[in-house]
Amino acid sequence: MKSDPPPKELLPRRNSHRLSAGQPCIDAHFVNRLERNSDNMQSFVAQPNPGTSQSTWDSKAVAEFAEGSADILVLRRNAPGDFAEEVQTARIHEYLAPITREKAGFEIRAGLGELRLKSAALEEDLTKLVNAFLDQFELEKARLRIEITQTQSCPKFHSDHVNIRLVTTYLGPTTEYQFSGESSAYVAPTGGLVFLKGKNHPTHGDSVHHRSPEVPIGQKRLCVAIDY
Repeated sequence: MKSDPPPKELLPRRNSHRLSAGQPCIDAHFVNRLERNSDNMQSFVAQPNPGTSQSTWDSKAVAEFAEGSADILVLRRNAPGDFAEEVQTARIHEYLAPITREKAGFEIRAGLGELRLKSAALEEDLTKLVNAFLDQFELEKARLRIEITQTQSCPKFHSDHVNIRLVTTYLGPTTEYQFSGESSAYVAPTGGLVFLKGKNHPTHGDSVHHRSPEVPIGQKRLCVAIDY
């Protein structure tokens, strides 16, 4: 039986290239199921869960995403700060490193140091994200990328050769993603948590592709990715 269509406000405008960052960005696969129970809709928005290392996001929503058929889950959250001043004087650079819980603080400080980016708030937030990611997927080790760029590093929509990747943009244009067969693209909210299944995931359906955005001349983008 054909499922009901998602609410109109959750769909991309067919005659536009992209949605603004203020538009809802909940994965359409989840919308189809959740619209029949509007009370559950909030479970797909980042909510704290006090007392656990996964309080950075709704661990139940992420678990359902990982086990289900959807290829993307976007969780809204407030960005931990405005880093425009710090990023303005920071270095254009990409820091890559394997990361464990024991060395998370060291690697994050090393990465921020290489980027010449001094921010206690950013360091604290990255530490929470890394630990929550390792806990969520029961990992001993993951990969961390901290990047400040002035260019569009990946202009083509694509899927990555990973299991699951978490991407968040702290400053500047955010990740764009597109559902297969659609010409319109969504734009993730600033500070939002974008979970993407890659080609190595057993339930990856190749239904969503993503890309990095164009960065306007004179601006910088601060983006972080964690994957395994």
